Amino acid sequence: MTHQQRIVVAGLMIIAANVSFSQESGWTVALKSSYFQNQSAVTPRITSVKRPFSIGVQLRYNVLHDFAVQYSIESLNGKRKGNDGDELSIHNSLSALIYPANRRKISPYFISGVKWIQLNRNVDEQSKNEFSFQMGFGYDIPIIDKLVSNVEVKMYSDGFNYLGWSSSFHLGFR
Repeated sequence: MTHQQRIVVAGLMIIAANVSFSQESGWTVALKSSYFQNQSAVTPRITSVKRPFSIGVQLRYNVLHDFAVQYSIESLNGKRKGNDGDELSIHNSLSALIYPANRRKISPYFISGVKWIQLNRNVDEQSKNEFSFQMGFGYDIPIIDKLVSNVEVKMYSDGFNYLGWSSSFHLGFR
């Protein structure tokens, strides 16, 4: 991760930590970690990193009782499979969430949106951007008063091919 990218991620975390969220505001801020798995026979791939775990920040706003929008940014950095150098990717996603069931203790939801990956590989010294569509499902699980966790499973497509899937865990404040 470059110094500039570290500053951006740290800045987002500081801004998110300093914002005071209340139950009535509709905002949720969370730390996020994801695991990515590629569809083996398809190129392009979500990532080529050997251990594809990412960490990032997520902001969610509940527009209505059963509808929310979510933005997340994650950093994935590591050695590429086959010892083919290093890879750094910044994953940005913008999603809509629909809660089909009455939101009580554990709230299931459907999630769909777009993902934009800024990919840097030190092998070819090139940067590129990749876009994909994402869809999946998740659960909001309240822990205590304003502390909430989420789990999500999402699938990715470039519009023509199934690219792979991810599972995520989020821990944040409302």
